Amino acid sequence: MPDFLKILFIFSMFFIFFLLVRLFVFIPFKVIGPSMCDTLNVFSSQCASEDSPVGEFVILDRFSYFFTPPKRGDVIVANFDIDSRHTVKRIIGLPGEMIEIKDDGYVYIVQEDSTTVKLDEEVYLNEDSLGHTLPSRMTSFEIPVGSYLVLGDNRQESIDSRHCFVVQGNGDNCLFSLLGPYV
Repeated sequence: MPDFLKILFIFSMFFIFFLLVRLFVFIPFKVIGPSMCDTLNVFSSQCASEDSPVGEFVILDRFSYFFTPPKRGDVIVANFDIDSRHTVKRIIGLPGEMIEIKDDGYVYIVQEDSTTVKLDEEVYLNEDSLGHTLPSRMTSFEIPVGSYLVLGDNRQESIDSRHCFVVQGNGDNCLFSLLGPYV
């Protein structure tokens, strides 16, 4: 085989490999809006607004959840069923759990014996959001199997699971399909 064809073959294999990895494993994603500030989308100490031309880029890892299930605290990219938009949020509640947002502005996990345990969110919430998680329509969320309760880190500016549950607590009208965690 002539050298030119060898080089063309190697280049073609590299291109196909790169294309497959780009399509199925690692995907660049631009974060738009203030819902995850201060974790993401902060430029010059300012949170980027929805109308801002800037946005932070992250790499979406579509492969990890084939091997390990999503965990509480994971920052994920999800498909927001209401308007088919992709959004970045943090997993707060896991399938089958009951989550409560109490009047003190904190998120609690309801245990099987009906006691509640306050979720430790000091690691990722800033002082404006810590203790200021307010319910939208409900204070208790029973998470269906196969679904997750997700909230933005900038709780006052985030449209998330709090806005989607109907009065009965059935989140079927606003489920988040996990696309994967960011790297």
